[in-house]
Amino acid sequence: MEVIETTALITINATLVFQLLSFLLFLFIIHRIMIRPLDRVMQERNFFLDQLNEEITEAGDEYKQLCKQIQRQETEMRDAALKIKDDIEAAGLKNAAELIARTREEINAMKSKAQQETAAKLKTAMTAAQQEAVSVAEKMIARLLEPYGEPR
Repeated sequence: MEVIETTALITINATLVFQLLSFLLFLFIIHRIMIRPLDRVMQERNFFLDQLNEEITEAGDEYKQLCKQIQRQETEMRDAALKIKDDIEAAGLKNAAELIARTREEINAMKSKAQQETAAKLKTAMTAAQQEAVSVAEKMIARLLEPYGEPR
């Protein structure tokens, strides 16, 4: 019988089983030492990021609510300011109307008084002018009659 010797890349013997067991033991140890802690850190990080995203969403919602509240308060304040402005304008117009009415009354009273004073002065002046005219007329008559021998 002849022994055929072939060299193969892989020979199945006891060392293969030992190498396979060593590799599986290495995988188990690497899994325990490295992969599990990394997986736990990744889960914690994902949990932290999820919480952070929730907080960001809540803060965004709160921001939107505050913006709406500020806009509502701003609208209320503007309405109140416009009402106050309208009230002030109305009061000012009322005061102005009263002041104009009082001024007109005073002007009419002054006008009436001035007309009465003018009429009185005119009457006095007319009386004085009449008396003066009578006096001048008498003097003229006296002078005109003087050449005829009439005494003064």
